[in-house]
Amino acid sequence: MARPRPIIFDCDGVLVDSEPLAARAYERVY
Repeated sequence: MARPRPIIFDCDGVLVDSEPLAARAYERVY
């Protein structure tokens, strides 16, 4: 379900390109 993206924006609009941070950001949004 979760697709690995090179560029992910947190709900705050912060650019997160790290996998662990991106995973947490993805969980926050969804």
